[in-house]
Amino acid sequence: MILAAACLTLMGAFFTQSALSPVLPWIEAEWGVSHAQAGLLFSAYQAGYILSSALFLVGLDRRQARGEPAHHLLWQAAGLAALAGTAFPLLARGLASGVLLRFLAGVGLGGVYMPGVNLLARMV
Repeated sequence: MILAAACLTLMGAFFTQSALSPVLPWIEAEWGVSHAQAGLLFSAYQAGYILSSALFLVGLDRRQARGEPAHHLLWQAAGLAALAGTAFPLLARGLASGVLLRFLAGVGLGGVYMPGVNLLARMV
């Protein structure tokens, strides 16, 4: 059951990654940003993912060394990814707020992906 929930959580977190491309032309027009500035939205997501992947791996190793379950990190990161992914279309009103929310969504993905892969590897 935990494995199925982890897979669904990972799928949901990945939706935030692919949701930007189809609406990027409208965001550029509404916010009045260039293509390069709009590219920061995607880059911020990737930067959040890369940075958090390393941090979550360290945290994951430490928790497991103490015998603590790893799935708590997964659920916390999923909450962050869901919150940031939902907040982007509702609250982002310009480049700065958009970049921040996309960065946080990337952090959430890093926290879902790494503990999720670890959980899967331990269950198989």
